[in-house]
Amino acid sequence: MSLLVSANKLSHSFGGRTLFSELGCGIFEGDKVGLIGPNGAGKSTLFKILAQDIKPDKGDVVHRKGLKVGFLQQTVSMDDSQSWFMHLLEIEPDYAELLQTLSKLELNNLSEDLLFSECSGGLQKRIGIAAEILKKPDVLFLDEPTNHLDVDSIIWIEDFLRDSGLTYVLVTHDRLFLERTCTKIFDLDKKNPKFLLVTDGDLAEHLERKEQLIAQQRSTVEKMKNTLTRETEWLRRGAKARQTKQKYRIQNHAVIKSEFENLKQKVSNKSFDFDFGDKRTPKKLLEIKNLDFSYENRNIFTDLNLLISGTTRLGILGRNGSGKSTLLKLILDQLAPDKGTVQLTDGVKVSYFEQTKQTLDVKASVLKNICPQGDYVKYQGEHLYAKSYLERFGFNYDQMDLPVEKLSGGEKSRIRIAQLMLEESQLLLLDEPTNDLDFESLESLQKALADFPGGIILVTHDRYFMDVSCNQIMYMDPPEPIQLFSDYFQWEDYYARANLLKEQEKLSAKKDKKAAVKKGLNFNETREFEGVEKEIAQLEEKLEKLKNESQQETTLADSKRTYEIFVEMDQTSKKIDTLFTRWQELDLKK
Repeated sequence: MSLLVSANKLSHSFGGRTLFSELGCGIFEGDKVGLIGPNGAGKSTLFKILAQDIKPDKGDVVHRKGLKVGFLQQTVSMDDSQSWFMHLLEIEPDYAELLQTLSKLELNNLSEDLLFSECSGGLQKRIGIAAEILKKPDVLFLDEPTNHLDVDSIIWIEDFLRDSGLTYVLVTHDRLFLERTCTKIFDLDKKNPKFLLVTDGDLAEHLERKEQLIAQQRSTVEKMKNTLTRETEWLRRGAKARQTKQKYRIQNHAVIKSEFENLKQKVSNKSFDFDFGDKRTPKKLLEIKNLDFSYENRNIFTDLNLLISGTTRLGILGRNGSGKSTLLKLILDQLAPDKGTVQLTDGVKVSYFEQTKQTLDVKASVLKNICPQGDYVKYQGEHLYAKSYLERFGFNYDQMDLPVEKLSGGEKSRIRIAQLMLEESQLLLLDEPTNDLDFESLESLQKALADFPGGIILVTHDRYFMDVSCNQIMYMDPPEPIQLFSDYFQWEDYYARANLLKEQEKLSAKKDKKAAVKKGLNFNETREFEGVEKEIAQLEEKLEKLKNESQQETTLADSKRTYEIFVEMDQTSKKIDTLFTRWQELDLKK
C-alpha cells in the first residue's frame, strides 16, 4: 500500500493546554479511517493538521507528491447566484463524466435549476460529497458527515462510503456509522501511550483492544501503588538519608510517586454524574387520542393514538421534516392539534431538552446559567454548592466563569442537561440531546436515562444510543401510517424491505406500461420516430462540439463565453433527455 499522508512528532497546544505531543501516524491508500476521542482531546485540530488545513506547533505532515485532497466541511455552503448543477459543472466540465458521478450519488433526477439553499440538509451533504469527488481526491477528509441528517440520509452516506473504494478519514460520534464505514481507528486520548492509539480493524475490535490496554494500565497502577506504599512507610520511619542507598530510596520514591499520579490520572474513568432523580411516577403520564395535525397543507399526523407510561422509552425515527419535533411541541402545548386531544395526567411535570439549546443564556457564565442568584442550587430536595454541582458534569473552576458562547457543542449539551436535572419531572422530552457528545458523555447520559423512573420520548440521529436507550421505536414517514418497532434493527429490516418493494413496483409499472402501449406505430408516429432519432443525433453532435469548445484555452480565458457555453450545453442536454423520453415511448409501441 502506498503511503499518502505521514505525520511525525506532532505537537499542538490550545489556550495554553497541550492537546498532544510527539504524535505520529500514517494514512495509506485504501484506508478508511475513523478519528475518535473525548471532547477537548483535539480531534478537530489533528484532523485539520492531517489535511494540511492548519499547521502544527511542532512536527511535520508530509503529503505524497501531487496528492489531491478533498475536504467535506460539517456545513456545506455554495454560492446561490447559480444552481447546484452549474456549480458542479464548473468543477467537472466534462458533461458525461459529471452525469456519471451524479448517477452514482442518486442526484441525476434532481432539478438542475434548483438553488443549493432550496435543497434539504441531506441533499446539501450529498451535493457537497459530489463536489469533492469530482475533484478526484486521493484522500477525502469528512468532518462529522452525519451531523443533523435524518436516518435515511445517514444510511445512504453509509452505503456510499462503504462501496466507494475511496480512501478517507472521518470524524464522527456516530458509533454505528463508524462500525459500518471504517476499517482503521485513530483514537486520540491522553490516556493512550503517545496520545494516539491506532487499530487496524473496526470500532468493535478497537474498543476491545483499548479495554485491554486500560486493564493493563490499572494493573500497573496497582503495582506502583503497593511499591509507593512500601517506600512511604520506610520514609515515615524517619531514617536519616546519609548513605547513598538511603538517598536513592528517597529520590526513587519521588519518581514513583510522580509516575503513579500521572498513570492514575490516565486510567481514571471519565464519567459525568448525570442523575434525573428518583421520585415515584404515576402509571399513566400522557395520552394522545385521535390526533390530526397538518402543516402547510401537508398531513403530519392522522388519527394518532399514543399512551406514555412511566416505563415508556419511546425513540422517534423519521426524515427531516416528518414531524418529530412537531410531536414534542404538541405535547408541550406549543402547537394546537387540528383534531383530537393531547392530555397530560394531572400533576405530571415535563422537562424538555430542545435541539437548539435556546434556553441557555450564551452571554452569561456557565455558573450563572445554573445558579443565577446565590451560590447554591436545589437538587433532589437538597441544597448543593453550585460549583460542586457543576464539577459532576466535567467543568473545572476556570470554565465556570466562561460565557456559555465560548463552550464547545458538547459542553453546551452538558450544561443544558445540568439545568434539566435541577427540574422535578416525570416525563423527559429529549430532542437531539446526543449532538456533539463524546463517547464518555453518551455513556453517562445513557445510564442516567436507564435509571430515570419516568417516561422518555427521545429524538436522536444516534442510532446506537436510541437502540440501547429505548424499548420502542416509532417511525414517521407522512403521509404513510406511523409504524412501531421493538428496536432499531427491526426498523432497518423493514426499511430495506420497503425500499426493495418500491423498486419492484417501479419495474412492474414499467413492464405494464410497455405491455399497454405495444400496439404498433401509425404512419405519423413512424415519421416522428425517425425524426426524433435524427434530431437526437444532431443535438448530440452539437453537444460534443460545445464540450470541445469549452476546453479550448481561448474559451477558458473568457469567463463570459465559458458560462454561455455551459448554459447552452445544459439546455441542449435537457432537450436530448426530453426527445429520448419520447423516443422510448414510441419504441415501446413498435
